[in-house]
Amino acid sequence: MFKRPVRNPRLLLAAVSAFILATAACGGGGAGVAVSPAANARFLKIMNAGLLAGAVGSPYANQLVAQGGAPPLTWKVVMGSLPPGISLSAQTGLLYGLPRQGGEFPVTVEAVDSTLLQQQQAMASFTLEVADPPLTIQTAVVPGGAAGTPYWFRLQASGGITPYLWTVVAGSLPAGLQLDPCTGDISGTPTSAGNFQFTIQVVDSSSPQNSSQVTIASAPLHLGG
Repeated sequence: MFKRPVRNPRLLLAAVSAFILATAACGGGGAGVAVSPAANARFLKIMNAGLLAGAVGSPYANQLVAQGGAPPLTWKVVMGSLPPGISLSAQTGLLYGLPRQGGEFPVTVEAVDSTLLQQQQAMASFTLEVADPPLTIQTAVVPGGAAGTPYWFRLQASGGITPYLWTVVAGSLPAGLQLDPCTGDISGTPTSAGNFQFTIQVVDSSSPQNSSQVTIASAPLHLGG
């Protein structure tokens, strides 16, 4: 009679182990075969955790960096928009320019590698913050006038977010003159001559609000006639 051969458990285990090792060495994708960290390094990934903040009117530069994939890479914006004045170099991944508008700008960028058979893409989303220029009162002195003669002069400010709100916070305007809180106009008909000094404050419409103050020495108001 035919006798079934006796299987040696140790030999069977050794044979199974050899098969698994051989499959992994030949690139087999069997269950339970781990991918090494070195293999993971091939996958394209954008490494930047965030973007540098910018300011209106100040030169801006921020280099996007990717790891893995086959260079050279091609960069582009796929969602949202960059601040006016900022561009993304498709060849280098450099964000650069001169911001012209403040605010927060959500944007998603994509990097594509140069693999011939199956290109890799990687995307990352950021918010680029651009600060508005500082709020500044540009008027340091107001022209003189004459008592009894109609007077008008407009205070000037720059930066921040319009509209502005103007107030006198110290001292006082010459009698007969008023400050328009919305326009910054000083107008009226002064009733007395003399030298006057007062402190003006302007507040913008940002949140939180910015403010600026300046003490103005007016030129003499002479007697009319």
